[in-house]
Amino acid sequence: MLRRGVVGGLAALGLIGGAGAVHWNGNTATVSVKDQNGVTHTTSITGDSGQQYSCPAGERNKLNKFIEAAGRIKITQQEQPARYNELVPAYNAQIDAYNAAIEADCTAQ
Repeated sequence: MLRRGVVGGLAALGLIGGAGAVHWNGNTATVSVKDQNGVTHTTSITGDSGQQYSCPAGERNKLNKFIEAAGRIKITQQEQPARYNELVPAYNAQIDAYNAAIEADCTAQ
């Protein structure tokens, strides 16, 4: 289940802003964000290599929104380590939402 309060609350966390993109290589997503100064920040999020899923057309865009948000949180954590404990719950909520969407909308193979 998507927790609307957490997603809506991301703006209040002061995360890195700018244009974001998600690129996949196997079970690893690379999230890049180009900030307002033109500097590109990247991080990766790796899932386990266990169960594979087949998702309907268009589902990747929905899933990428969760991964992009998690990547923005992770980049912010890396650049502002003092905020780590503050940001962990928001990161975990995005990963939980991603996993819930896969389980609800995709078929295990």
